[in-house]
Amino acid sequence: MNRLIASTALSLLAALSFACGAPSMADLCDRYGDECNVSSAEVQECQAAAAFVEASVEGSGCEDELDEWLSCIDGVEDVCNEDLVEASCQAESDAMGNCISVDDVQDDDPPAG
Repeated sequence: MNRLIASTALSLLAALSFACGAPSMADLCDRYGDECNVSSAEVQECQAAAAFVEASVEGSGCEDELDEWLSCIDGVEDVCNEDLVEASCQAESDAMGNCISVDDVQDDDPPAG
């Protein structure tokens, strides 16, 4: 499975609510399968990870950051080259991680009082 798409997606816990025109994570899994000489099982694993992310984090408030990150990945010519994808989309990945991290910290803090 494309570790960038699956592991980054799971670690970022991004919601799959997209603005118009943005690729979905499922779209990127399909592109990965079409372009990267991987098995159908790997594409299915990618799709399952995308579904898990959607179910786990929907409504996180980070939809814009996710949209930017996925759009960046979609704009990379060679999605099979993980190093290129990571280097090309580092800022977007960081913004997504920062958004999720802030939400996680706020949700884990005990109530004041």
